[in-house]
Amino acid sequence: MNSGRVLFHVIRADFLERVRRQGFLITLGATLWAAYIFLPPNGAKYVTLQVAHHRGIYGSAWIGAAVSLLAGPFLSLIGFYLVKNTIERDRLTGVGQILATTPLPKWVYTLGKTLSNFAVLATLTALLGVGAIGMQLLRAEDMHLDLVALFTPLVVVTLPALLVVSALAVLFEAVRWLRGGLGNIVYFFVWALLLVATQPHRMTEISGIGDFVGASMLLPSILHATAAAFPGIDPNTAPLNIGFNFTPSISGRHLELFSWTGPHWTVTVLALRLVWVGLGLLLAFAASIPFDRFDTAAASPRARKAIAPALPQAPAQGALYAHEAQSVARLPVAARSPSLWPLLRGELLLMLGGLPRVWGVLALGLAVACCFAPLRVTREILLPIAWLWPALAWSSMGAREQLHHTQALMFSSPRPLARQLAACWAAGALLAITIGIGAGARLLASGDSAAALAWLIGALFIPTLALACGVWTGNGRLFEITFLMLWYVGPINHAPPLDFAATRPEALTAGAPLTFAIATLALGALAVLGRLRGLRR
Repeated sequence: MNSGRVLFHVIRADFLERVRRQGFLITLGATLWAAYIFLPPNGAKYVTLQVAHHRGIYGSAWIGAAVSLLAGPFLSLIGFYLVKNTIERDRLTGVGQILATTPLPKWVYTLGKTLSNFAVLATLTALLGVGAIGMQLLRAEDMHLDLVALFTPLVVVTLPALLVVSALAVLFEAVRWLRGGLGNIVYFFVWALLLVATQPHRMTEISGIGDFVGASMLLPSILHATAAAFPGIDPNTAPLNIGFNFTPSISGRHLELFSWTGPHWTVTVLALRLVWVGLGLLLAFAASIPFDRFDTAAASPRARKAIAPALPQAPAQGALYAHEAQSVARLPVAARSPSLWPLLRGELLLMLGGLPRVWGVLALGLAVACCFAPLRVTREILLPIAWLWPALAWSSMGAREQLHHTQALMFSSPRPLARQLAACWAAGALLAITIGIGAGARLLASGDSAAALAWLIGALFIPTLALACGVWTGNGRLFEITFLMLWYVGPINHAPPLDFAATRPEALTAGAPLTFAIATLALGALAVLGRLRGLRR
C-alpha cells in the first residue's frame, strides 16, 4: 500500500467533508468578524495591543503581528473544540468500521486526521489574513500593502501552534477517557498551562524553544521599536497589554502611534518554530498508540457488561452509553400525576446516574467546604470550583434526546415543554443551588442581600445556558466551551462584567447580576423556542 497516497486521500476526504457543512460557513463569518474586532481604530473604547499607551501604525507589518498575537491564543483554544470530532464522526457514521477492515496503518490514519484538522485551522488563519488586508484598507492609517510582511507572522508564528492543537485533538479522541466532555474540560487547563508555562520570563528576549503561541518571536522587536520611538520607555519594564482591554472613558483611549517595519526573521526564530512543528507531528504519531482502530468489541468491556442486563439486544455501539442505559433502567415507572417530582427525580437520575461515586464524594466535600470556610475564600475560590465541578452533568441538558435518538419518544409525551423541559431545567438548577448553598445562605445571613441575589442569579444562569446550548446544538460542546471561558474570565480572573458568581463586590457595581439575569431570561426563551422547533419537525 502506498502510504503517502492513502494519507493524501484521508486528509482530502476529511477536509472536504468539513468545509462543505453549513456550520463551516458560520465559522468563516465569525473569523472575519474576529479580524474586525482585533484591530480597533484609535480612540475606540478598547485596545488589543499596546505598549505603555503606544502602538504601531496600522501598516502591514503591525497588522500581521497584531492579528498573529491575538489569533494564537484564540484559535488554539476555539480551534481544538472545532476540530475535535473527526474520529468520533467516523465512529458514529460507521465509516470507522469500514476503515478497520482495510490494511490502513493506525499511524497513517492519526497523521491524516491531524493534518486534516490542521488544514481546517490553516484555512481559518488564511481567512484572518484576508480580513486583515481589508482592515488595513478600512483603517487607512497606512495604505501601502505588503503581503509578505502581513502573512509571515501568521505562517511562522501561528501555524505551528495550530499543528500542535490539531494533533492534541486527535490524541484526545484516541484516548478513551478524554473523548467526551471530560476531555474538553481537561484541554482547557492544558491550554492554559501551555500558555503560562512556556511564556518567557523577559519579553525582550527569546528563551528556550520559545512559547507555545509564538508571542516571544514578535514581542522583543515590538518592545525595542517602541523604546526607540519614545526614548522615555524602558522595554524591560514597559507595561504591555495583549487582548481586549476596555476603558471606562467615554471618549475612548487614544494611543500614540509610531512606525514599525516588522521583526527580523532569523534562522534561529524559524528553527524554534520548526521545533513546535516537530512536536505536533510527534503527537500525531503518538495518538496511534492508544487509538483502538474502531474495535468496539474491545473498547469498553466493563461498559458492555454493565449494559447487558438492561439492553440484551443492544448493538456494540450501545456500550458507549452504558451509564445512561443503567440510569434509564432505574427511572420511575410513568404514571398520571400532576406532580412534577417523578420527572424531576428522573432527570436528576439521568444527570447524575452515570457519574462515578468519587464525583459525588468530592461534590459533597465542596458543598460542605462552602459552609465552613472563611466567606471570602468561599466566594472567590470554593464557589467557582463548586460550580465548575458539575459541568459534565449540565452539558447533556437539552441534548440527551438527540444524543440517544429518543426525540420521537420524549417529544410525544404529554406536555413536553411544561413538564419534561421544565423538569430538566429544574434538575440543573437544583444541582447548582445545592452544591453552592453554603455560599448563598452565608451571604444572606451576613445581610448582603445584593450578593445573595447575585449568587441565585448565577445558580440559575448556568443550567439555563446548558439547556439552551443543548437544545439548539444537540450536544454539550458549545456549553462546555462557553461556560469554561466565562468561568475562567469572570469568577477566576475577576472580570467584573462577566463574573456570574459575583465573587467580588466589583461585580455588583459593574452590573453583572442584572446582565446575567437578562441573559438567563433570554437563554430560557431560546431554549423554549428551540424545543418548539424540534417538536414541529
